Amino acid sequence: GLLDGVSETGVHPLTFICKDSVSGDSLSFSLAYFELSDFADRTAAQTLINASEFSNSSGVQIYGGYGDPIVGWFGNDNYVTYSQVNYLAPGASKGILLSYAKDEIAEGTVEVRLGGPAGKKLVEFVPINLNSWYPFVDAWVELDAEVDGIHDLTFIYKGAGGWSLESFSIREATQLPSVIPSNRPSVSPSKRPSNVPSIVPSTMPTQLPSVIPSNRPSVKQSVVPSTVPSSLPTVTQLPSMIPSSRPLYNVALNKSTSQSSTYLNDPKYYSFKAVDGDVRPESVVGIGNGISLTNKEINPWWEVTLGTSVVIESITIYNRDLVHNGCTANYGGNCSRHLKGFRLEIFNGEDANAVFT
Repeated sequence: GLLDGVSETGVHPLTFICKDSVSGDSLSFSLAYFELSDFADRTAAQTLINASEFSNSSGVQIYGGYGDPIVGWFGNDNYVTYSQVNYLAPGASKGILLSYAKDEIAEGTVEVRLGGPAGKKLVEFVPINLNSWYPFVDAWVELDAEVDGIHDLTFIYKGAGGWSLESFSIREATQLPSVIPSNRPSVSPSKRPSNVPSIVPSTMPTQLPSVIPSNRPSVKQSVVPSTVPSSLPTVTQLPSMIPSSRPLYNVALNKSTSQSSTYLNDPKYYSFKAVDGDVRPESVVGIGNGISLTNKEINPWWEVTLGTSVVIESITIYNRDLVHNGCTANYGGNCSRHLKGFRLEIFNGEDANAVFT
C-alpha cells in the first residue's frame, strides 16, 4: 500500500528504486508486473481473490512456478493484507474458502484478522502438512466472529514451518455445495495423533441441519454397536428432555470433510460431495456425478468432522448404483464394489482411538 498520507491523482511517471541492503551486498531486482488499483472489483459478493493480489505484506514472496502466482515463504509473524474484501451480508453463517499447500512437518497456525495485522482476530486454524508444495488443495474455514460489509483482511502466520497461499474467497456456508465443486479438506487446530489430516476451524456452529431424505434409492448400511458398554448411560438414564420419537437429522450435512486423494485431481470428485445433501444415485444424475472419489491407492480414506457433540443413532451410506465399464475390470464393472472391505470408525474429539469400529 501507499505510505500514509500519500494521495495522488492524474497521470504521472512512476519509478521503483531498490535501496541498499542491510548486509551491504549487491542487489538484483525483478518485477513481473504492477497495478495501481483501489480493488473496487473485489466488492462483489464471493469474489475469488488471487493470493498475489495483496495490498500490503511483510516477509513473504511471490512465486510463479506453478502457473498463477502464489504467495509463499511465510515465517513467524509474516503476513499479507487484502483490501476491499466483501464479508457478505449480516447474519449469514460464513467462512473462507482457500487454496493452499504445505510441505513442512513443523506445525504453525494462521490467524485471519479484520483489517491489518493488528485487527480483530476472526479465526485461527492449523494448515495441515500435505507433504507437498504442489498441487494446491482447497480448505473451508468457518469464521468465529460476526462481520459484514467491505473491509480489509489479513492472514498472519504464527510459529514454525510455513505454508503457501494460492487464492481465497469469503462464502456463505449454505451456498458451498452449489457454488463450488464440493470438497476441499478442512482446517483444524486439532492435533489428534492420527494419520488422517483434517482442517477445521476452532469452533463450529451448533445448528442442526435439515432432515435426511428417507425415500432415496440407495445401498444402506446401518451402523449401530451390537453391545453398549456398561459405562455408558442406558436409554432410561437419558435426560427426559429428549423425546423418544424425535426426528433423525443429518448431522453431517455440509460439515468439514477430507479424503486421502481426489481422483485425477478432478473437482467433481471432491470429498464435500458426500455430505452436500444430494443423495440422488448415478443412475439419475449420470456416471461420476454427485460422488466423492479417491485415486486407486493403498488404504484410501474419507473423513467428516462433525465439530460438535451429537448422538449418533444410525449411519446411512449411499453407495454407487451403476454397472459401468468405467469401473475397472477389478470390480467387474460394478461401481458399488469400490467400497468393498471398507472399515467405518467413529472418533470422539481428539482421542486417537476409535470409540466404534
